[in-house]
Amino acid sequence: MGLLPALREGIANTGNYAGIVLSLPVLLFQGQITPEQAQVSGPVGIAQMVGGAVSATIDTGFWFPILR
Repeated sequence: MGLLPALREGIANTGNYAGIVLSLPVLLFQGQITPEQAQVSGPVGIAQMVGGAVSATIDTGFWFPILR
């Protein structure tokens, strides 16, 4: 993939993820999803998830867990 197509795809994916993140509080308040489904987490929980992904990447040598 060339630089410009990759840049376009990256911008589109960032926009999609931003939309999902911004819609989660609305869906929670409307009762359409539960906190478990939204995986609501604070800074400590986020750090734990990132640590787990990094550990899996180091253990396996594959970048997939950290990119997921």
